[in-house]
Amino acid sequence: MIRLNSDSMNNRSKKQLNQIIQEMDSKNPCERAEAIKRLGQMNLLIKDLPVIIHSKLEEALFDPVAEVRCETVMALAFLEGKIAIPIIEPLLDDPELSVRSNTIAALSFIGITSQIITKKMMNFLNAPEPEFRDRCARACGRLKIIQAKKMLLELARTDSSPAVRTGAVVGLGLLEDGDPQLKMELRQMLSAETSSPVISAIHETLTLIKIATARDNLQL
Repeated sequence: MIRLNSDSMNNRSKKQLNQIIQEMDSKNPCERAEAIKRLGQMNLLIKDLPVIIHSKLEEALFDPVAEVRCETVMALAFLEGKIAIPIIEPLLDDPELSVRSNTIAALSFIGITSQIITKKMMNFLNAPEPEFRDRCARACGRLKIIQAKKMLLELARTDSSPAVRTGAVVGLGLLEDGDPQLKMELRQMLSAETSSPVISAIHETLTLIKIATARDNLQL
């Protein structure tokens, strides 16, 4: 059993952590993935995170099973936040789509981007998989990647997938950009759009833009 010295953790939490540490070494990948998922849900303070846990999470980023890597990037985001970005970011190039997708979700949760992340996210907007383009579009908004605005507009106008068009419109709203040209573009889309989810997203985004514009005017 690993000795956990944090005074702010109760005995039950320490017992749970010890159990998780053991299960992270399991030969069963489902057990490893589930242990890491439970770890991410424990809502631990970073000061309470034993060094051995961090080390095992770093190792798990290279686990041969994609499901384990998927859970690991999310657990690191939940537990370590921005400190984990340097070790999470390389998994944007993971060979498995599910891992790349979870890495985007993890970075979106942290809410901090970089030049490398920005460049990769914008490239991902051209991915062949609709569900991946959708997630990337939303993430560009959450990460406030203003450089992606033009690409998001193009996706919102022309992508063949209603889910992607919806994601692109949501991403534009999350940018919190009060650009009047953007409002005009969105209103023009309304006249041609036939998908109810996309239409709803456009109305919501126009409301967000109105709020952002009013806020900006108050700050002048």
